[in-house]
Amino acid sequence: MGAGPGRFQFKANGTRFRIFAHSERLGFADEVVCVDARPGSIAAGPTDDTIAVIDALGKPSYCSDTTGKLKKRPVPPYPADGPRSRTPAAPVRGHFAHIRPGRRAFSAAMAFAVVRITVEVWQHFFQRPIAWHFAATAGPVLQVHPRIGTRNAWSGDGYLEFGYPDWDWTMGNPFSENLEVIAHETGHLVMKGVLGTLPDDERTLQHRAHEESAADLIALVVAMQFESVIAHVLRATSGYLYESSLLSRIGEWGHGQADVERNAFNEATMASARADPKLNKHKLSSPFTGAVYDLLVEIFVGHLARAGAISRPLADDCRHEPGRPTADLSAAFARAIRGRQAVFAEALRQARDDLGALLAGAWLATGGGNISFGRVLAGLIESDRALGLGHAAFIREVFAARGIAPAPADAAARRAGR
Repeated sequence: MGAGPGRFQFKANGTRFRIFAHSERLGFADEVVCVDARPGSIAAGPTDDTIAVIDALGKPSYCSDTTGKLKKRPVPPYPADGPRSRTPAAPVRGHFAHIRPGRRAFSAAMAFAVVRITVEVWQHFFQRPIAWHFAATAGPVLQVHPRIGTRNAWSGDGYLEFGYPDWDWTMGNPFSENLEVIAHETGHLVMKGVLGTLPDDERTLQHRAHEESAADLIALVVAMQFESVIAHVLRATSGYLYESSLLSRIGEWGHGQADVERNAFNEATMASARADPKLNKHKLSSPFTGAVYDLLVEIFVGHLARAGAISRPLADDCRHEPGRPTADLSAAFARAIRGRQAVFAEALRQARDDLGALLAGAWLATGGGNISFGRVLAGLIESDRALGLGHAAFIREVFAARGIAPAPADAAARRAGR
């Protein structure tokens, strides 16, 4: 088996923050996490050399909720004398873990921590530093606005903005307190830092769809770094992941179907997406995300079978093909997990680690320019070969079921500039 980056570890001696690993409305309690920074090195805001959280007051969003486009290109993102909270998140003895939910400062501190964690996790998988792609034009510091009058969250050159799902900031529940939403928006910047970016008028629809899928997958892998998320998923599913669950409902912030941004366990194919009269980048992202989710499940049940926690036939039966009924194996998994919760949890961690390594290798192999699903699929197959994981045949199969074929190697190399 090839050498991958191994397992990401939080720095026990770093700067402590308090965050929600998933939505408070789903029963998650706040927990303490460390970012990789010396205590005392992060100033009030929070602010460091690369990220500045600015709790702006009365600031309209740079983007339109109606069109999804910039209303005004920010240069710089926010003026130094712009109105902001007089009580920013401030450290005590070098840490921020004293800041608890229910205060504006908590939104600011959590947003900072999750941006840092997202970058740290993916620097681990990419095995290289990730620099902001906008540094030369918008400055070296990412400005993060945790509570803005918008019903969305936005990522742009030099800024992140977080609003509210219900357009009612008297109700709480801001997106800046949703880890997957923060990680998704940060994921856009991670991908641009790794692959580069293009002018808006040069990006194809599939390129933009891949941007959305990649950001979702980056957020999924980040959320899975938290033991509270692993435990919640296994309690709710017994390890049978081909049903709607916390793992598949990306960016969930409530209990209703309308409270889910996108579902990674889906039936979307390229044909069904293209037939949608309201096709957009988010809908076109679903086939790619769905195929990667199916790959995650395959890796997970493979680890379970090798550990003797489930039989090989049960693992083989745990398959999903878009448009066809999936066998209900929930009872079999419920029996299998009894007394083996620790084995199931470790298998899910291993699947997370394998998926992170596969995706990072694929994106590095893909290179820049306009990205197609076929190019990234070719990169996934190459990444699997380099890591020695042995999933190439399944990867081809699961993407073929979505209508996605690998780009020819020579064409992929030419487009990547190699």
